[in-house]
Amino acid sequence: MQPKFILTVCFSFYILGVALESNAAELDVLSEARFLLSNNQSSQAMELLEENMEEHAGVPAYDFLLGKAALASKKPNLAVFALERVSLTKPDFYNARFLLGKAYLETGELDQATREFNLILNSSNKESLREASQRYLHTIRSVKAEAMRTSSLSFTVAAGYDSNANNATADDQFLGFTLSDESKAKESALTKSTLAGSFSYSINRRFSLHTNAQLFKYDYIQTSFVNTLGGAVSTRISRIAKTNKQSISADYQHVNVDGKLNSKQLASSFSHYQSISNTFSIRGTLRGAQTNFRDEYKIKDFRVANGGLQFFHFAKTKQKESITTSLSFIAGKEEPILSSSPYGRKYTGALLGLNFGNPSSKNSISTNLTYTYSKYDNHFFGMQRKDKSLSFSTQLNLKPVKNWTLGPQFRVMRTRSPIGLYEYDKMQLMLLVSRLLV
Repeated sequence: MQPKFILTVCFSFYILGVALESNAAELDVLSEARFLLSNNQSSQAMELLEENMEEHAGVPAYDFLLGKAALASKKPNLAVFALERVSLTKPDFYNARFLLGKAYLETGELDQATREFNLILNSSNKESLREASQRYLHTIRSVKAEAMRTSSLSFTVAAGYDSNANNATADDQFLGFTLSDESKAKESALTKSTLAGSFSYSINRRFSLHTNAQLFKYDYIQTSFVNTLGGAVSTRISRIAKTNKQSISADYQHVNVDGKLNSKQLASSFSHYQSISNTFSIRGTLRGAQTNFRDEYKIKDFRVANGGLQFFHFAKTKQKESITTSLSFIAGKEEPILSSSPYGRKYTGALLGLNFGNPSSKNSISTNLTYTYSKYDNHFFGMQRKDKSLSFSTQLNLKPVKNWTLGPQFRVMRTRSPIGLYEYDKMQLMLLVSRLLV
């Protein structure tokens, strides 16, 4: 017998032995993994399969068990990865496709999950798989319908202190007149309560409808002439594209102050939001409103028109917290409708805002610095009134437990008008406690 032939036979037996040993090792791993999964020991099965991933990844039987163990171990992304490999090599393995549909559902990929379950309904002859797939399709339809409609209801109570409750001068003399108590600065403790609700409906992928409403009440303990009861409602239709968003909205507000002042305002607006890059965006807004203002002494009906630009810059810290910086400019005009109304005004303003942390995260802080300049149309005692106001506010939102928010708030403001050196300062401290009801 030739030596070459003997060597070939020996080598063939060696290769066969290695293959049989490898298959035996693979069978041992798969058998043990099946045993562990059948006994609800998914974490142990997951550990075993991950230890042997390098040797057996790509083998359909191994990938199926890996996907099953990953799904049971709350690792849906790994399950998707493993089961997609099975579906590519064995497209008619419907048990794997069923688990893949469940994994897609866990990761929120509803369209991909729908595709897998529909394929089972149309192609599989196994009745149990078809019935289970039908149930999951019903669940997906319910989830999609729920996602199209979202609503919330929240209640907020607050207590605080206001150093100048009626926004007035501290001097009781003005151009030779003695001011009434209602026209002089007065400090007071205050309470606030707000009931707010919102509803959103996704008409389709591009268009959505949003409605917000709130009732609010301010009670000042040491004063009896600035207590306020009011309500507001707004409706907005938005169109969302990949890099931009347009909104058309209408809002109505009704405010009553101690029965002496009654204010109603109806407004409409249009805004366009444009994303310039991953870190920079811009928004333009146009707004028109009509205000009917009644009190014991005067009738003030105004038409209001204004427009503004907002610039946004987005950044993230190393801890993945978001930092949003905004710079806003606004310009507008109020003009009287009736001759009995006081003079109108033109105004401009700028606002610098900073928000640290996501609104949905546990903690966030927002800070605003605002400057407003108003120039009135008519003259008063031979002087033209030009008001200037500068304010600073900051609020910390803390979420100690689910659905509860604590919001310490601080605000200071200074307003100055050249008429009789009329000017005043204001400082306000508030602690807000909010509860999400729905």
